[in-house]
Amino acid sequence: MRDETVVKLGELAEDRWGVFTTDQAEEVGVKRKHLARMATSGALERLDHGVYRLIGAPHHPHEEVLTAWMAVGGWKGGAGDVPAAVVGGEAAANLHDVGDFYLDEIDLLVPRRRLTRRENIRLRTRVLDSADVTFVDSIATLTPERCITDLLDISTDLSLVEGVVERFRSKGAPLQSERLASLLEPLARRYGFTPQDGWTFAAHLMRTHERV
Repeated sequence: MRDETVVKLGELAEDRWGVFTTDQAEEVGVKRKHLARMATSGALERLDHGVYRLIGAPHHPHEEVLTAWMAVGGWKGGAGDVPAAVVGGEAAANLHDVGDFYLDEIDLLVPRRRLTRRENIRLRTRVLDSADVTFVDSIATLTPERCITDLLDISTDLSLVEGVVERFRSKGAPLQSERLASLLEPLARRYGFTPQDGWTFAAHLMRTHERV
């Protein structure tokens, strides 16, 4: 194992907690067979098929989510300024540290229908705008407003979503009420509000926090 290879992988993975994929490694000239040898020698840890972590790199606080996102190529550029995959649902809430959800599956939002054989990943087709996406600990995920509405979109219990809103606001997250109301419009009727009345729905979520 040449020092040059270690340097290349270190530079490749330094912004993502030492984690990289075989595709990324090949882009900098490191072949899959070299990665396999490094994993056998203990220089790399294999996190999933095609995903490795450099030994000695700090563990990501949500390494399972990072691994899933990397495994489906979420780090790649997508349409416009939106990455190829974005973490959604309960995993997004956990990334923002506003949820304590147990993740049977990790929701990843992709712009067009895709399939995966990984049992712990659920790919959902959603066309996102760059305004819907932010990065948390180097992972593309939903903004607070979009995270809240995505939880509602997958039929999360309203009381749990109210708790997420409370934690966002207690952390000082500047929720954009106009954006939140707009995103809530198509969900209002499902949760007992006047159809398309996103403002009343948003006001309810905000007041829930204020009464606590």
